[in-house]
Amino acid sequence: MNLINQLKRHVAFTALVCKTSSNERLIGYGHDINKKPLPDYLQRNFDYQPMTEDEALNLLASDILDIYDPLIAYVDFTKWPIQRQRALLALLYMIGFWDFGRDRILVHALNFGDFKLAAECVETISKKGIYAEIAEQLENGGDE
Repeated sequence: MNLINQLKRHVAFTALVCKTSSNERLIGYGHDINKKPLPDYLQRNFDYQPMTEDEALNLLASDILDIYDPLIAYVDFTKWPIQRQRALLALLYMIGFWDFGRDRILVHALNFGDFKLAAECVETISKKGIYAEIAEQLENGGDE
């Protein structure tokens, strides 16, 4: 399974800026403009020129790449099987560094290779949807 496809299945595409009840301003596949401004080439009024699917996919790929290097400061996941790497990247994309860094048990479990405990931590977020997939991928190293 491809990380992009996994995220696409669970994060709705929006061509226009969508405001959430928590004042997030989302576009594409969950890109929060409040947390990270759009690159210059995407600066425009989306009411008149909605974001295209290709632009959203490029932005999603860029957001994932932006997660990769800072994540290694928390957990050196580069030697893990690719399925576990993807699961951790998907988790960070969904919850962000702030919530990830605050979950000391999860970070500790990942650093010590206790994937069963890491999966249990993810399941405390939700036992449904992408979190269930991520928990299974972390625990079993499976990719579906």
